[in-house]
Amino acid sequence: MNAFEKRPLALGAAVFLLTSALLFSCSANLKLSIAVSCAAVAAVLLIMSGIKSGGLYETLRPIKGALLLCLCAVMLSSLISLFCVSREYDEVSVYIGNECFVRGYVTDTVYESSYGGYYKVQLTEIDGSEVSFGALLDLGFSAGLEAGDIFSAEVSFDELDDDGYFEEKSYYSKDGIIASLLCEDDAVFSVVGTKEGITYQMIALRSKISAILEVMTERAGESEGAYGIPEALLVGDRSNLDDTVYRDFKYIGASHLLAISGLHFSVLIGGFEAILKRMGAGRRVRALLIIAASIFYMAFSGFSSSVLRAGIMMIIYSLSYFSRREPDRITSLFVSGALIVAASPYSAADTVLLLSVTAM
Repeated sequence: MNAFEKRPLALGAAVFLLTSALLFSCSANLKLSIAVSCAAVAAVLLIMSGIKSGGLYETLRPIKGALLLCLCAVMLSSLISLFCVSREYDEVSVYIGNECFVRGYVTDTVYESSYGGYYKVQLTEIDGSEVSFGALLDLGFSAGLEAGDIFSAEVSFDELDDDGYFEEKSYYSKDGIIASLLCEDDAVFSVVGTKEGITYQMIALRSKISAILEVMTERAGESEGAYGIPEALLVGDRSNLDDTVYRDFKYIGASHLLAISGLHFSVLIGGFEAILKRMGAGRRVRALLIIAASIFYMAFSGFSSSVLRAGIMMIIYSLSYFSRREPDRITSLFVSGALIVAASPYSAADTVLLLSVTAM
């Protein structure tokens, strides 16, 4: 607890992050009960502060501020999880077991072959009603979908499987995916457009960089597939990684180095800052450029949780130069984690994010 002394913002963010993770899978009634209980206790503390009498008040006075902060953090995390997570699960439960007409767009490819494919999608419409939640689309035919493709289809709704050899619900919940869609007839499926935005421009940029790496390694006379390692390190795509290379990395326990993470972010941003120093850039100019580079790399990496944590920490750290305050890594760490969960409540179930924060 010494780490949180005189760091109220870090304390509140840490409690918010912890509570969000613990309450993620709890029932809506429990979340509501906790939020109401925290509000009631906070109200009692405030009333006691006005009366300023009684032994209990004197006992709690030294920790009243920290206690109020923690109660507010727990109440806020409970309400966010209630209205953003539990509400969506209740909303999708109405469609389970039914066939519906849906519209949405592809966010990522899980698996694809000449016989079909699995895709992460974001639904925007079900039977004419506007919705907004993630789902796993299972196609029984080859569609060649890419991230950003807008589609319409007649699908069968089902729950994510959590009883078989692969626990889909536990694995995909961090991405906001709460249902499974099945479409086996290509006659009721069509691609109607392409979604625009910075995310999909970054996907196109990653594809171009992958192509450049392939050409460069071929010109250097390297063996086919030799560009798999630099592609994994820079772009985060391990699909072209040689099987023996990946096996060797797993054998020595270093397979995590082949995924874009906070480590890659720190190395790249550290190198960028060293270049700026050599060029004679001032402290504030460096801070502004580092913030811009951090935002770019977060988008380029697909806003992966570990890079988001490192990126937000770096942004908070750089902003401290303008507020003329000493940078505090502990506050930056927990505030970055809390901001990610507040912006995307399903991130509370992301083991990578939680391990990234606790490891730091």
